Amino acid sequence: MAKDPAFLFYSGDFLTGVQFLTHEQRGKYITLLCMQHQQGHLKEKHMLMVCNEQDTEVFEKFAKDNDGLYYQPRLELEMTRRANYNAGRRQNLQGHNAPAQQNKKKAPPGTTTAAKSKATAKQRIKTEDPDPIQKQDAVRYPFESSNFKKLWRQWKEYKRREHGFEYASAQSEQAILKKLATMSGGREQAAMEIIAESMANGWKGLFELANNNNNAGRNNDSGQRNPGVMQAIYDIIGDTSGCF
Repeated sequence: MAKDPAFLFYSGDFLTGVQFLTHEQRGKYITLLCMQHQQGHLKEKHMLMVCNEQDTEVFEKFAKDNDGLYYQPRLELEMTRRANYNAGRRQNLQGHNAPAQQNKKKAPPGTTTAAKSKATAKQRIKTEDPDPIQKQDAVRYPFESSNFKKLWRQWKEYKRREHGFEYASAQSEQAILKKLATMSGGREQAAMEIIAESMANGWKGLFELANNNNNAGRNNDSGQRNPGVMQAIYDIIGDTSGCF
């Protein structure tokens, strides 16, 4: 079987993960990810060939297996998910095609190719995973902008990846969204800065911004927003000029 030529690349996750790396380190990191995808777990000498030295910050992005080889856990997970998904699709297609060939001569009058295709499509929809964005939108957001929703989805992925936590139900997720709206004083900008600050600092939870009295998200009395927090938001959702 031919090797899978691609893997899913989540640009928001990547930008969050490399926000404190230099551009040179980012280049080394993405090169190592591509090498892992093509060649499997990497020897230390191959890591050093790319990094030219023991680049601690880049090496920390990787784990070691029982043989002492390096691999990036998130990439390993995405490769496994994609392989399982593709295998499931092949099995579904084989399962649909086999009965069709066996019963081709026994098809009752009036059974058309279009009707068979429609039934196959319905069955495929049942077996495939639902759209993760649709599942996430089961809750009611305190702010309806696409930028806030994108940042919130990134927060949930950060919690799952960094702290192994997922909201147990829509009700528990709704509760923290309500708390966030209260902490931010009903201001979307403050809510987004609260989320970004927690991710930037590696915190497990959401906390009110310092000096939150009519000055949410600012780092001094001059009215300047915290540049690190604003950069984190920019890295995740892109151009923020239409937000703040």
